[in-house]
Amino acid sequence: MRSRLRGRPGPPGGVEVDALADVLRLHRIGPSLDHLLRTAPDAGAVAHLRAATRPATLAQAARQLPVQLDLRTVARALDGLPWAVLKGPAVAATVHGGAPREFHDLDVLVSPAAFGDALRALEAVGARAMDPDWAGIRAARAGEIAVALPHGTFLDLHWHLVNRPARRQRFTLEVDTLLDRARQVELLGTRVPTLDPVDQLHHLALHACLSGAWRLLWSYDLRLAAGLTDDAGWSELVERTRSAATSLPVAMTLARARQTLDAPVPGPVLRSLAGPSPWLAAQTVVTATRPPERLAGARRNGAILFTSTGRTTAASAAEFARASLARGSRRPAAAAPDPTTGDDRAGYLDYVADQTGAAGAAGPAGRVQAAAE
Repeated sequence: MRSRLRGRPGPPGGVEVDALADVLRLHRIGPSLDHLLRTAPDAGAVAHLRAATRPATLAQAARQLPVQLDLRTVARALDGLPWAVLKGPAVAATVHGGAPREFHDLDVLVSPAAFGDALRALEAVGARAMDPDWAGIRAARAGEIAVALPHGTFLDLHWHLVNRPARRQRFTLEVDTLLDRARQVELLGTRVPTLDPVDQLHHLALHACLSGAWRLLWSYDLRLAAGLTDDAGWSELVERTRSAATSLPVAMTLARARQTLDAPVPGPVLRSLAGPSPWLAAQTVVTATRPPERLAGARRNGAILFTSTGRTTAASAAEFARASLARGSRRPAAAAPDPTTGDDRAGYLDYVADQTGAAGAAGPAGRVQAAAE
């Protein structure tokens, strides 16, 4: 599997179809690998492996119709507002060149100032917020909410690229700047805005890092996106990550994609992003000792190294120690949520609107500019 994702032929023998299917489900790479096997020069020799990959392609095709219909609905509802499609179908169209890529839902980024208007516009066309606990959402200061769309697609409606405030405050991302640079593309038959190529690469790398970087699909996305990036694009990425204080997490996942899947990331770019960082060196060791392609489950995957990554090695090490201690302690049982009122919903939407130009919050009353975890 790894050899195919790296663009190299691999021996078809010795691969158990059932075991391969399990790994593909874990890494969500089935449709991508199926496409590579189907179009490979030795397609006949590896045809038997498609017993593991073909079902994932068929399942993705079945999911795509409701997503296509719901994306059309979202585009109509949000017309005139500052928004962009993230991840999923946007990456399939612009990074994978339209080749099959697994995705299950839609992700949309909206300007914090327009978030309330966007939610109301979606509700007006039949969408509904899935979590009724507005008190909990307000207390958590979540950077996104889950919305059910009319044709059954789940929409993650973001006002920031980083959901948790404790992680958001590590960085300084400007959401409105990202949306100002958005480009228009055709996704599933509908013309919509999505992030420009450098911002898309930036987001893919940051999202992978803060998600633990263990899933092969994330590294494969980065491999393909890196292959589409020219020298000017790499220079721009370095500048934008410096501005957002995301250089180290971006370097971590680009380095993992390079080490795991031969992603064409120039060495000088990694040095410009992270320098001689011991944290980046730790990534090399973790990836060598716990390679993602050998994972049989989502546990013991080395994710904590990536999810702890912040602006600097020192900050990352401190967060790693805190997270390790928290992992070993017993968590108290969650309290029942307080009854939700209309004031909780309005209070959350007011809080989000106040984040325009700030992108995060360190506490109920305090802001942290452009927090980005």
